[in-house]
Amino acid sequence: EAIRLSGGRAQYYLSRAKSCEAVGDFSCSAWDYFSAMDWKDISDYASYYYLLGSEMHRINEPKYALDAANTALKKDPSNPDYYELQGRIQADAGKPALAKKDFQKMSSLSPARKPEADSLIEQLKKK
Repeated sequence: EAIRLSGGRAQYYLSRAKSCEAVGDFSCSAWDYFSAMDWKDISDYASYYYLLGSEMHRINEPKYALDAANTALKKDPSNPDYYELQGRIQADAGKPALAKKDFQKMSSLSPARKPEADSLIEQLKKK
């Protein structure tokens, strides 16, 4: 009701998304992040697309998750977290070759995360 009365301000969606996530209602969180993206002051930031992609992946909405991860990467192609997310989505979608490329890119952008990337690549072999 508060969002409707506010005229749908993006900050209300973002706040509710965080609250929903905190109580384990990931569907609510994902769709509130999705709704918040209608505002330019939100949609200009790669980090919000990352949050959207993460939540959509969590609720098994691969198309929305991948779209959000791709947008985050277009806005900030130097962030290894975004490659990790996209790689996890690709892996779960049965695209291990694409996932491997993303994990390798994550590792090249953040050499300290090479062991993590190597582990994720090993997990691809088991799927």
